[in-house]
Parts: sequence; structure tokens; C-alpha cells
Amino acid sequence: MERRRFLLLAGFGLATLKKPIGAAAADFYSTNFPTTENPISDGGRWLNGGTTGLDWRDVQTANGFAQQVGPEGTYNDATAILKGLFPADQFAQATVYRPAVDPNFQQEFQLRLRTTITGHSITGYEILFGGSGLQIVRWNGPLGNFDYLTVNGNTNFGVAHGDVVRVQMVGNTITVSRNGVQVVTATDTVYTSGAPGVGFSGNNPSPTPSLLFGFSSFCHQTAHRERIRRLRRQPAW
Repeated sequence: MERRRFLLLAGFGLATLKKPIGAAAADFYSTNFPTTENPISDGGRWLNGGTTGLDWRDVQTANGFAQQVGPEGTYNDATAILKGLFPADQFAQATVYRPAVDPNFQQEFQLRLRTTITGHSITGYEILFGGSGLQIVRWNGPLGNFDYLTVNGNTNFGVAHGDVVRVQMVGNTITVSRNGVQVVTATDTVYTSGAPGVGFSGNNPSPTPSLLFGFSSFCHQTAHRERIRRLRRQPAW
């Protein structure tokens, strides 16, 4: 994975994958969660909903995938976003890790765009994939304060193990795709800055290994990088 990322970046004439923490964010970030961390850090490149946001939960990594930490509460979704300064136009993509499904337990997979985490506040956009369908949600700050931008109640929409989900926000429009097929869009004008990231929510008994779930990979890409890829007709990540 590391060698593949270096080759991709070398093709664009970039010397390194990531800029120093606190500097403008790199055009491209990719991980398959190779280390065990609680909460996720990757050398200080992630902010977490529990450690920083206080009222939510952290995201952890183990066994090659990212997953939620701690017991499920009311809207205290496990949340983590990348640190740094990001342009408003953002792309994020992840691979679903869902080797087992129990209809008695909820499993929610979330990608984040234009998200900001501070003490007792998370703002930005959540794109939720789950057995009950697809939802695009705007988080307004305090725990439990959110608005639905669109709801797809089709229970057949849920995601399966190995599915690739992708979200982007360009201007005021959020576009969601699954396995390369666009499935829904929404528009909103409230947030124009923030970072991409991931989130999870589920009432699965987390000590049960067969019911663990999360993402086995995550990529972020700026709109500038996406335009270069399209011009060169390179595959998406």
C-alpha cells in the first residue's frame, strides 16, 4: 500500500504524501489502517469525537480496519476527522468492513465532509450508509442537534462487505456513490469549511468479534487532485 501511494504521488511530481500537521492539508491521504490505535492518530493526523469533542466517541483501528469505541448512546456516534486546512471542495472514499450481519443489531457506516470538532461541538456533513438506507445529515454543533438533508428509506440500499462508498461536496452539492454508481445528491449552504473523516454508530455488542464492523480503507482527495486524475484518465484511488 505504501509503495502504491508513493508511485501515485510521484506521478504528480509530489515529494511526500502528507504535509506537516498544522500546515495546509495534502492533496491526497490514504490509509488501510495497518496499526492498532485507540483512538486513531496516524502520527497526530486525526481528531476524535471523544478525545476532542468530549460528548461523542472515538474511532479506533485494529486488525486492518477502523471501528467505533465504547458503548452506544443517544447520537454519540464515533467520529474522527483529519487535521489540517482543507479546501471546501472535498472527496472521500472508504471500503466497507462488514463480514457478518445480524438483523437484530444496527450497523452504520459514515463518511464526513466539511466537519469541525471542538469541545462539545461537531459541525459539518454526515453521509450515513446502513441497513435502513442512506441519509445525508447536517450536524449543527451540540450533541443530538442535526437536520436531515435527504433520507432514502429503501431498506435494500444498505451496504455489504467490500462495498466502496464515495462522497464529494463541490460548491453546495453533496454527491454520494456506491461501487461507482451515483445514488443520491443533496444541497446545503451552511458550512463552507472543515475536514473529511469517518464515523460509526451501532448497537452491536462490540466484544463479539463476528459482529465487528467498520472501514478497511479510507482515502481523501481534493477537487484539484480529482481534476488532474480525470484529465489524465487515471482510476479513482
